[in-house]
Amino acid sequence: MINISRIRDLKKCVIPLTSRSILKVSGPDAVKLVQGLTTNNMGRLVDSQAPSPTSLYTGFLSSTGRLLFDAVVFHQQNVEVISSSASRVAKSDGSSGEQQLFIDVDSEVASRAIEHLHYYKIRNKATIENVTEEFALFSVLDKTYKSVRNDQLFEHLKQQKCTVMMDPRHDAMGLRILVPSSKNSMKNEVLSNYPEEKEDVYNLYRVQNGIPQGVKDYSYDKVIPLEYNFDLLNGVDFHKGCYLGQELTSRTHYTGLIRKRLFPVVMSSDSPKEHSVKKEHHLLFSQSVVDSLDVQAPPADTELKITILTGSTSPFNEKQPHQHSNTPPPPPSRTTEKVISSYNNIGLAIVKVDHIDSASFKSTNIKDPKGRSLELLEPCWWSKVVGIQVPTQQVS
Repeated sequence: MINISRIRDLKKCVIPLTSRSILKVSGPDAVKLVQGLTTNNMGRLVDSQAPSPTSLYTGFLSSTGRLLFDAVVFHQQNVEVISSSASRVAKSDGSSGEQQLFIDVDSEVASRAIEHLHYYKIRNKATIENVTEEFALFSVLDKTYKSVRNDQLFEHLKQQKCTVMMDPRHDAMGLRILVPSSKNSMKNEVLSNYPEEKEDVYNLYRVQNGIPQGVKDYSYDKVIPLEYNFDLLNGVDFHKGCYLGQELTSRTHYTGLIRKRLFPVVMSSDSPKEHSVKKEHHLLFSQSVVDSLDVQAPPADTELKITILTGSTSPFNEKQPHQHSNTPPPPPSRTTEKVISSYNNIGLAIVKVDHIDSASFKSTNIKDPKGRSLELLEPCWWSKVVGIQVPTQQVS
């Protein structure tokens, strides 16, 4: 159980991500191999003709289009990017044509991820390794965004061969920093101004923002990526070429038939607290999360009873493709609304899109089997759904 005093006034922190594993795919065909297996466009990482992101969020799918595991893919920032008439590749170690990608995955699926890559390697010239022991991965959460603008901090880390990247899922998730084991003291030197927290705080913050991750949130080989908001977390490129499992993902997107989505929920406080001072907007955790920390959320697979006020309008239904008058409407969804995973007093739940009101989350009423009330939390990606333009934080 997380202590309230740990997170009530927390504005920023650094967290070692010990539950993650780092895989390295290297060789002349490294990008080609990963490109054919993932939902995002790996070419963007090594494109010398356009501004390139430092990392991409992506999913590895089965042949039936179900999600096997999610990952953050990146290349080291000290790798020189070159362009040739034949192809654009990332050059490292001074050898022409050498490509090198790193895949950050949940440690519980690391061995299966390696097997998956080896299975589809075929004749591709690529080496697949687990290099977790060679690096330490950290997350820097800073709701004040001062770390995002601290170019001097970044420059010093890069000079020490550390990889610094914004979390590709959303700016609210801060920075991810990959530190070589030989430079592990850099964390104490450079990030000493950030209090260190454990990964349970990171998971609480992540789920509060509606971001699933790893096998606890994604059932292996059962999940349709778009129902878990891959499209809203920058995890799918609908314009790239073919990849394993593409058909179901593309068909779901272009037909618009997504009847359920993953949303963050929080337990309602048993005794609502009075706040004489308005909560600062740059604290990491919302007041509703802090107020109910002593109330345990229902476990995974708990069915929820969800209703919505009459007259509410779902923003997801507004995005459905236009139906001709002679086309019958789709049958009502028989989806079971339930908790997918829970962390302390909050969780991720599958909710029918018909039960989401574009005007207010308070229009949605949620009860667990014990009659306890839960509330929807506004996920960090909500602005993409309702069309609000939010300024992004840039990292050079």
